[in-house]
This record gives sequence, C-alpha cells and structure tokens, in this order.
Amino acid sequence: MPTCSNCGSPIVDGRRCENCGYLSQTEASKKKEEKAKRKLLQDDEPEEEFNPQELSDKLHWIFKKYEVEDTTSMYDIEERQKNKGMALLSYLGILVLIPWFAKRGEKYIQFHVKQGINLFILWIISVVVVNFLSGALRGTIPVGVFDILNILVNTFFAIIMIVGIFNVLMEKAKALPIIGKIKIIK
Repeated sequence: MPTCSNCGSPIVDGRRCENCGYLSQTEASKKKEEKAKRKLLQDDEPEEEFNPQELSDKLHWIFKKYEVEDTTSMYDIEERQKNKGMALLSYLGILVLIPWFAKRGEKYIQFHVKQGINLFILWIISVVVVNFLSGALRGTIPVGVFDILNILVNTFFAIIMIVGIFNVLMEKAKALPIIGKIKIIK
C-alpha cells in the first residue's frame, strides 16, 4: 500500500492522504509526468537547419554516375557570390535571356547561361517532338500514352533545372547531369 510522501500515512484511494489531505503521485502518474517533460524538452530543441551541403552530398551519385564537369575552381569566389542572382535566372526558362544579354562579360554567369540555354532548347525540342508524334500517331497509339510521355519529359527537365539551380545556390560551376555534355550553344 502506498504511503503519503508528506506525513507517511497510508493512502487509501491511491492519490489523496486521509490524514493530511496531501495529493500524492503514484508511480504511474510520475512516469507520465516524466514522459511529458521529456517531450517538452525535445520540442524545445532547435530544429535542424537546411544544410545544402548535405543535400549536395546525397545527390553526389548523379554527378558521379554521369561524370559531369566541375569547373568551379576557374571562377573567383567573389564573382560567384556577386552573380548568384543573375546566374539563377539562367535555369528559369526564357528568363535565361536576361543574364545572357545583361552580363556578357561575366564568365561565371555565361557558364550558367550556356547550360540554361542548352536546357531550354532541348526542352523545347523534346516537347515539340512529343506533341508532333502525338498528332501524327493519333488513333494508332492509346490516348493517354503521349500525355504520360509529356509528363515524363517535363518532369525530367524540371529535375535537371532544379539541379542547375542547386549548383548556382552552392556557387558551383558544374555541368548539368545527362544533358551537360550536349552543347548546342558553346
């Protein structure tokens, strides 16, 4: 039988002392309280901040598998930091024209502009080909095949675009995976 931690008398109903009226805690309620405190302490811990380097390390297999060219060391750190915003525009479709015309003399930006233009042109070509085939082969191929193919093409180019944006944010001058070796604009 549990005893009161205040006066030492037996506790009959499990919580309140009959002698002094002290509300004591049983082992189960103590464990609940400790668990709640631990949960509060865990919630108070700061959340981990986004670390782009960790993501880069996880995506390293893409660069390793397709042996993309890394020319980051050719550009000054200041040049990469100063031109990050303009280089970012290089991977946003038609917006690639802004840094292409505005920053002709900046080598770091022009690296990303060439990558972005190649990406944009290849995307346009692939969409035109898929849509042409969709129209030309209408009736011979099931209806949803070209819709799925169009989604796959756009997803592929969106992923490559994200890799390019990620390279800019990491201030790297790496060729894009898979299509980085295709140089429409040199």
